[in-house]
Amino acid sequence: MKEAVGTKIKEMRENASLTQKELAVRLWGTDKNQSYISEIEAGKHSPSVNFLSEIAQALNCQVADLIPNLGMREDV
Repeated sequence: MKEAVGTKIKEMRENASLTQKELAVRLWGTDKNQSYISEIEAGKHSPSVNFLSEIAQALNCQVADLIPNLGMREDV
């Protein structure tokens, strides 16, 4: 799941024409933690719901946009 969320974050970031560094600046006012964005996108870390909300706000989207197949069952 965390890999899929990371992939969606990367997709939404790229759709917003932002680099990881630019997203980090939007989130923290500095690019100091840009590597954390990279690790989330690579599926190495799973962001909390609160942090997903902050990412969504920085990307001008909804939290649901960052979670693949939210509410959809594949076995139906």
